[in-house]
Amino acid sequence: MHRLALRLQLRFPDETETRFQDAYRAGTITTTRLSLALAIALYALFAILDVEVMPLSKPELWVIRFAIVCPVLILVLALTYVPSLARQTQVLVFTAVLAAGLGIVAMLGVAREEETGFPFYVMGLLLACCSTSSRSGSRPG
Repeated sequence: MHRLALRLQLRFPDETETRFQDAYRAGTITTTRLSLALAIALYALFAILDVEVMPLSKPELWVIRFAIVCPVLILVLALTYVPSLARQTQVLVFTAVLAAGLGIVAMLGVAREEETGFPFYVMGLLLACCSTSSRSGSRPG
């Protein structure tokens, strides 16, 4: 039964799995950090759109963007430099993605439908999902 469970989980035997995960982390940490830095920059830069296409909702959007989501992303980036949290990198990246995605959902919740940019903000979720899977070193399991 144990071997079947290992096959279903796509895991190596314990010692090999530990070595694999350590090597995987070492090989992807730079990409993960760069991905997080890029996510912070993009999330902040999209505030330019708030000014142009969502002026009525801008104050609420900026609270979500700059007081909640960006600080979470910055904290996650900083935590990737804490050696004792190295094995939690995937959880940290998940937290960043969740914060970014829920931030966009919250922005949609406070935005006004009559604003020009309202129908387009949902595309931010697509951007968050695509960038996560392609650049962060995230892996299943």
